[in-house]
Amino acid sequence: MSTDRDVTTRIVRSWLHEDAHEDADRILNLVLDEIDTTPQRRAGWLARRFPPMNSNFVRVAVVVAAVVVIALLGSRLLPAANFGGPPAATPTPAVEPTPTPSPPPPVDFTGHPGEGAELDPGVYRITYASPVQVTITVPDEPFESFPSAWYKARFDWGPWHQSNQAQLGFALIENVFEDPCVPELGMRDPTVGPTVDDLATAFAALPGVEVTGPSDVSLGGYSGQLIELVGIERSGDCVVEPAIWVTTRGDSAVLVSVGDRVRVWILDVAGTRLVVWAREDAAFTDLAGLQTLVDSIQIE
Repeated sequence: MSTDRDVTTRIVRSWLHEDAHEDADRILNLVLDEIDTTPQRRAGWLARRFPPMNSNFVRVAVVVAAVVVIALLGSRLLPAANFGGPPAATPTPAVEPTPTPSPPPPVDFTGHPGEGAELDPGVYRITYASPVQVTITVPDEPFESFPSAWYKARFDWGPWHQSNQAQLGFALIENVFEDPCVPELGMRDPTVGPTVDDLATAFAALPGVEVTGPSDVSLGGYSGQLIELVGIERSGDCVVEPAIWVTTRGDSAVLVSVGDRVRVWILDVAGTRLVVWAREDAAFTDLAGLQTLVDSIQIE
């Protein structure tokens, strides 16, 4: 018959030789089986008040050993406890945004001087009204199409339609003709005043053309006045194509024939008076193409 010492020795040796991952329940059952087979003293009035210490000590030692085994196995099989708060969040590595390619810089419009220089689709910078700079975007349409977009340069002030029936221009204008039908009379004297309203009033007083406006307007982020001029029947003494103005560079940019329409935007660009015009011959049909260019205007 096994002694208490033999039982304790066998349990401890079994615990020491168990695999680190052995199931804790099986170890506990083993220990409890040993406890059940250990002889117990029957309780009663004749029992000694102080039972022998070695028997109780063995039972306590066995239970303590079982608890230690379960604790050690639990510490190896269970995830590590997190003391002191919720688990720290794993930092997400920063994702570098994919850089957006920069658009190509605007093409210098003066690189296409003279009549008939073809314009490829893209953005063009026009410096004719310096110090103000203007950019326009030529749409991507086949050059052979008709009606088409704008693909040709007209001097330095702006493009003209390949059908030669419309123009878009930008200039600084200080004065207008006294009478467009009689250009030999020269420019107005005294010269038109320096404000947007001064030039708009001078346009509204021109003879030989039908005038609509002025009206408040904004273009390219700047405010100003809009005047619309339409060519009308004139007396036999009028020249064939009346001149409306001369730019500060000396170019007579606009000629108004019967039925032609010219929209004139007079803008205040940080103290500089900029004139933008869009002229359409009476037979011109690509109104949408012209408006696309007007809508693309950016003023620097």
